Amino acid sequence: MKPEYVDRDGETVYRPPYLQSDTFLTAWLLPSDKGALQKLLDHDLNLPSGGAVDYRPLTSTVMMSLANIAQVSSLDPRDARKGWIDEVDICFWVLAGAFKEENGRKELDHLVWYVPYIWVTNGYTMATGREAFGYPKAFGWANLPRSPRDPGPLWADGLVIPHFSPKTEVTRQRLFTISRDPKEDESLLEWAAESKADAFRAIADLFRETGDLTCDLDFFFNTFKDLLGGHLPMVFLKQFRDAVQPTKACYQAILEANATVTKFRGAGLLPRNWNLQLHQYDSHRIIDTLALDPNPQTIHRGFWVDFSFSMDLGKEVWRAP
Repeated sequence: MKPEYVDRDGETVYRPPYLQSDTFLTAWLLPSDKGALQKLLDHDLNLPSGGAVDYRPLTSTVMMSLANIAQVSSLDPRDARKGWIDEVDICFWVLAGAFKEENGRKELDHLVWYVPYIWVTNGYTMATGREAFGYPKAFGWANLPRSPRDPGPLWADGLVIPHFSPKTEVTRQRLFTISRDPKEDESLLEWAAESKADAFRAIADLFRETGDLTCDLDFFFNTFKDLLGGHLPMVFLKQFRDAVQPTKACYQAILEANATVTKFRGAGLLPRNWNLQLHQYDSHRIIDTLALDPNPQTIHRGFWVDFSFSMDLGKEVWRAP
């Protein structure tokens, strides 16, 4: 039987579920490598569970996103009256499949998104995301687009350890910069809210362009219909380091939870020809871990979504004994 949570004065962790209102998200698809993404999923999810779960990358693509969330509040009646806070998210996403044993063989059961890196600009949302769901949230800064036509430069910074050594101080450093020539073709494919079916299919087509999807196309398209019209399934490794045995976790579990779209105001494809420069540091080996190009590169596949969503209550799919 679980003990009651002790709400202390000054506590920053509100009760889930949460509502993220008026979210404007821009995202770009970056070429990666399935082998590297499988190694990440094994390290973070499959191996800790001792094989109780089996998550596999479904495409050699990583999604990088910037999101401006106007209001985050609790949907629990006890905390909903306490107020709201704004949030900026800087994320890297991996699209994965959850495989389960069926008739003596592993079959794709459902799709999930895994976020191995996320930075936020607010300490309250950082503490809440880490404690409630297991988001690996860290503190960051970002220059976000003001509209789908904003050419940038857009950028994100984080607190990092540039080089591991006893004398190295944690400092604020650039994570990435992305921009395009404002003179380039600004034509956009835009949809009104009532045409979200066209939106999800166009965004799904961006992923399909990789040509290496490890799932049925109808299954894949239906997942994106859920993304823009219903549910975005996510998976988390939630753990807390033990204070007595610091190499151990006093709690460790794998959770799944849905982000549910509550309002959809529009979506579209971003203009092409974005110039991206990524950076990595000893504490954040993003390029190596996600098998991304360390050199300046041109990105053509990007989109934007204007929506509101809730982060729903989760479920434990595995828990360490």
